[in-house]
Amino acid sequence: MESTSGQNGAIEEPATIDQLSIIVAMTYDLVIGKNGKIPWHIRDDMRLFRQATLGKTVMMGRATYESIGHPLECRNNIVVSSTMPKTEGIIVARNLEDALDKAQYFCTPIYCIGGARLYEQTLPLARHLIVSYVKQPYEGDTFFPDFELEDYLVEEYKDYQDFDFMRYRKRV
Repeated sequence: MESTSGQNGAIEEPATIDQLSIIVAMTYDLVIGKNGKIPWHIRDDMRLFRQATLGKTVMMGRATYESIGHPLECRNNIVVSSTMPKTEGIIVARNLEDALDKAQYFCTPIYCIGGARLYEQTLPLARHLIVSYVKQPYEGDTFFPDFELEDYLVEEYKDYQDFDFMRYRKRV
């Protein structure tokens, strides 16, 4: 999805998609992965992820799907990949636009769950950003894209022992 030119020739950002949210666990340095895996295991964060996405549609890139190793139970699983063959238990979409079209069919909220490239593509479109900021620093080789906190309103904050939970809504 690309930005479009307005009537005066200025570049306009794409409209947000009300049902699209990004959900991510990351360090305050934006680390989301190392060697194809999440470098931490935080039970409370996994519980929140499950609660948020259960019965909903999750959208992920191929590498994220492969790192999980199976479709997530009780969720509509869409994998964005130009090369992945049809796979039981998931819907393969060839690009983001195709994934969003397919996700609309389910009439449920859509959660982008990674990886870095898909986060980058969905960040301009997502209405909500749900972040678990892992308090302990970790080294990594995969990062969440830079974003401007000024573009978001804080809807919820909760301090957990190992992470800070933040729910943001994009300003319109």
